Amino acid sequence: MKYKVLFSVFFFSAALFSDNKFIAHMVTVPLIEGAGGFASIACLTRNSRPHTKAAAAVNLSALGTTVGLGIATLAVKTAKAEKIHRVHKILGLVVLGSAALLSTSVTFDPAVRGTYIAFITYGYTLFSSIPIIIFKF
Repeated sequence: MKYKVLFSVFFFSAALFSDNKFIAHMVTVPLIEGAGGFASIACLTRNSRPHTKAAAAVNLSALGTTVGLGIATLAVKTAKAEKIHRVHKILGLVVLGSAALLSTSVTFDPAVRGTYIAFITYGYTLFSSIPIIIFKF
């Protein structure tokens, strides 16, 4: 219960003191990261083909790097913040590409094709395009 209260206070304060892009990021990022992380880890732990495991590893790497740069963008308030933000945007496109690669790999992998993992992966690919569409490169 206390986490719900803290979560609500965080979003209320974010709504008061920031713009719509920040709020949209705070809503979409947990969905994207959660779905992408779950899909990638599930593909790595299943008895999958090597191309699916490679796509899952690339996807996890891209997600982790993008999250790290996003947090650095929030934390750094110097002139380097704009450069970090630009790299963060570019890696957002890399995440979209790795999500598409993972979806394609899952489609051709009989160990995960037609399972809930495949459908989560397809949904994750759609979710990962939301920030690119909203925030326009």
